[in-house]
Amino acid sequence: MGPHDLGVEPHVSTAHGVPGETSLELFYDLVYAAGIVVLSQSFSNSPSIWTAVWVFLVFSMMWALWLRTNLLLHDRGATNNVTRGLLVLQMTLILLMCVAGGDKLLDQGTMDRHHVVGPLFALSLGTLVALYRFSTTREGVVEPPGRRRVLGYSVIALCFAVTPLLPPRVDLVVAAVGLLLLLVPSRVLDGPSTAGRFEAEHVVERFGEFTIIVLGETFVKVGLTALKGGITGIDIVVLPVAIVLVFATWWLYFADVPTAAVSRVARSTRPWVMAHFPLHLCAVALAIGCAELMLEGGKDGVHVLQTFAVPLVGVVLSLALLAWISGAPHRSRVLVVHGVGAAVLLAVAVLGSASSALSLDVTCIVMALVMVGIVVASRPTRTPVTAG
Repeated sequence: MGPHDLGVEPHVSTAHGVPGETSLELFYDLVYAAGIVVLSQSFSNSPSIWTAVWVFLVFSMMWALWLRTNLLLHDRGATNNVTRGLLVLQMTLILLMCVAGGDKLLDQGTMDRHHVVGPLFALSLGTLVALYRFSTTREGVVEPPGRRRVLGYSVIALCFAVTPLLPPRVDLVVAAVGLLLLLVPSRVLDGPSTAGRFEAEHVVERFGEFTIIVLGETFVKVGLTALKGGITGIDIVVLPVAIVLVFATWWLYFADVPTAAVSRVARSTRPWVMAHFPLHLCAVALAIGCAELMLEGGKDGVHVLQTFAVPLVGVVLSLALLAWISGAPHRSRVLVVHGVGAAVLLAVAVLGSASSALSLDVTCIVMALVMVGIVVASRPTRTPVTAG
């Protein structure tokens, strides 16, 4: 008999001297924060379309594993040292995968970085297989939902494990198939649970916490970039602009999404959960864009401004999608304001890139002011209270 049978909330510690699961979940998120920093730094070291695609693929793999592991923790909990140990092992493998994927030396050596990242990710999925097998075993027998998921994750892990044996490009196709199987809902991986526990509030809380961590990467990225080259020129503008953009994103997310999302998540988790993927991806791209603006703004303002503006528009549109899926009471207003705001941001970016009417500094400031305008305009109008 475990905490599920007793009706105890598994994310709260039930034993003295043992950390609760909330602290374990936050500790687990830290390795993903470190992995994002490593991936973004690899792009800054060698910016190119190929590097951008590579960062996108590895981030998608990380995000999918984070999602699947958190769904398991929410469903089953991590109530003993075996599950905690498997989580620590997964954290180690994920960090190794990010370091291997971002290591420039692997590009120039005899070993292609795909042949390192694929097996490491397969081993990471292996920890998820072990977690499901361990947590769904009752009296020596694996429950049917657990058997389906163990088989499904094992097949996906095999897709990544065999990549070193496949010809170039074929390995990427097989890995992409495995990634789609992880991300796309299916009856095998998303079948009914027998744990008897579902807390929509906790799901919303977990995604809110991870969103804050992803947004915080912008501060880390611009801070490290400023440390590398010193606070001069465009840096003096980008630093406060980045803070305003992150603050506006934080405000728009937590003002519109979590409050309305609980009832929506209680009915159907998957659409709301998956809508976070473009938001987190664009937030990471925005952090990279801010750093690139600081590094190369004076050399190639047009190119860097595009890498800065497009992710920002993606963030705004992703927030609109989340507000709509969450069923916010003023979602119609949010959709209109976010849509108009995204169009204005693109217009400012094009004007700043294609003409000398706006300098790079002024363009960044105007885009920050547009984000502030979106925050103000998306707030619901208050109905005046009349005296009765």
